Amino acid sequence: MDDERNAQDEKSQRTEQYIETGEQAGSDVSANAKDSDNGIKASGNVIRTGDHEETSGFSIPADKASLERVVHYRSARKDVFKASFTSLSFLVLIPILGSLYSTVKDFFPDETVTESLVLSWLESWWVTSLIILLLILISVGLGIVRTFVKYGDFQITSDDKRIYITKGMLEKTSFSIQKDRVQAVKITQSLMKRMLGLAEVELTTAGSLGEASQEINTLYPFLPVKEAYRIIEEILPSYHVTEEMQRLPQKALWLRLLTPSWLWIIVTGVLAYFKPVLFGVEQAWWMMSLLLLGLILTGRVVNFYHTRYALNDQFIQFRSGALTSTQFLSKREKVIEIKITRHPLQRKLGLASIHTVNRAKPVMHHHVHDIPGDVANAFQMWYMRRSNEVQIR
Repeated sequence: MDDERNAQDEKSQRTEQYIETGEQAGSDVSANAKDSDNGIKASGNVIRTGDHEETSGFSIPADKASLERVVHYRSARKDVFKASFTSLSFLVLIPILGSLYSTVKDFFPDETVTESLVLSWLESWWVTSLIILLLILISVGLGIVRTFVKYGDFQITSDDKRIYITKGMLEKTSFSIQKDRVQAVKITQSLMKRMLGLAEVELTTAGSLGEASQEINTLYPFLPVKEAYRIIEEILPSYHVTEEMQRLPQKALWLRLLTPSWLWIIVTGVLAYFKPVLFGVEQAWWMMSLLLLGLILTGRVVNFYHTRYALNDQFIQFRSGALTSTQFLSKREKVIEIKITRHPLQRKLGLASIHTVNRAKPVMHHHVHDIPGDVANAFQMWYMRRSNEVQIR
């Protein structure tokens, strides 16, 4: 009877690669794994690192696979095309061209032969145009293929306890994130992603491994912004993304513009000492100093207009950044520490900075500067109510 039961169990099992994010730290490498939720044992190679568990080549019973999952997102072909441009995958051709040029130089030991060969190609405008067009088409094609291989057939699903992500065309990769381990949500937009209305959503989990785990905790990095907000609220029903956030007061802009830049001061001092000549212009050093100052002030203005904050019943949410903007969202019970700071100029203008700390490995710090003083006081009172939500052990 035992042999028949074992044979039936083996029939109902399926093999898959399975990565779990959000497990207890300090587990050992073993040949047997036991699912903490269902009490099911599976044999195979289990690698636990911090709060990540990667399991390869073992069987999982069908009743685990049959848990009801809701599909929240499935990548379409147009999404992958957008991703291929925003990820700058087409730049992969640059090192290939460098390697090709190095090979040609090795084939012709005399550098003058190589240079004359290249110059002869570039003398004709139509040959030059054809080469440039061909290189652009090849680079775009390589970028699209690379993105399709990595992010094709991307799918986000979830059940009551976990978020599941599957990606890859040639090689399927699946992993999961435990919902109750999510400490915060981070939405990042580069300049190009903002132009295309895309965003990257990252879930920070307790006990994550920093840089190594960020790719694992990242949802599809090329989600449309509205779609990203919808998916966050669907996979994490206890989270709510506020689209209407408060702007900084106008006096915060003047404070940022008048605050000295140590980078500009140091670079200007170095330029004034060496007085480099650029394009035959002896006074180019102060022009370079003014250019740097203009870039710094422009970045501060852009950062001011991007900075937003919102303080709701159970959530704190703020956004900042110049070229790359980052939006942070966390529940009050997940914030383990706060700090309010005021330097002399902020005190004079009635402004303050707030800092938050969330549990992660290493701990995750976020801040927003130059908010009104009354908002900072309200933030402190808001956080004091955390004791009603968190059970102190």
